[in-house]
Amino acid sequence: MNSQPAVLGRIRAHHDRLGRTISGHAGAIARSIDQGRSPAAEQAAMAAFCADELLPHAAAEEKTFYRTAAELPATKLLVQAMQDEHAILKRLAGDLGAATAPGEVVSASSALDVLFGTHLRKENDILLPALAEHGIDLAALLGDTHEILGEPTTETGHGHGGTG
Repeated sequence: MNSQPAVLGRIRAHHDRLGRTISGHAGAIARSIDQGRSPAAEQAAMAAFCADELLPHAAAEEKTFYRTAAELPATKLLVQAMQDEHAILKRLAGDLGAATAPGEVVSASSALDVLFGTHLRKENDILLPALAEHGIDLAALLGDTHEILGEPTTETGHGHGGTG
């Protein structure tokens, strides 16, 4: 049985892991360029992380938290802005994957890192508490959406990261 604070804690822990991973990838890209090496391996790793974890996580949030929060007057505009940020994250992930020059790679990775960090703070500090304050049962809202908590799915055994 999940209590609201426990679910919030698990979501925030997973967000923290996602944020640290994005920052780590962006840092590795910058270091490779600083050392005069091609960032191709680091670029590929970050692009794969975005495709395999970050973007599915964002899509799962839109189907759960955002859909519910868009119906509340207090969070409707916030949700619209955060959906716009998801679209920008998706575009930046595409830019990262398509980048060929080191400057393009570091630019896209840095932009992803900064935007995702500020986006997570809004989710953790504003959106999720607002849902909880409105009496929304986050555990029930999540249902089988394991991407938000980074848990493996029960059907395939594959998930999007650790348990956070």
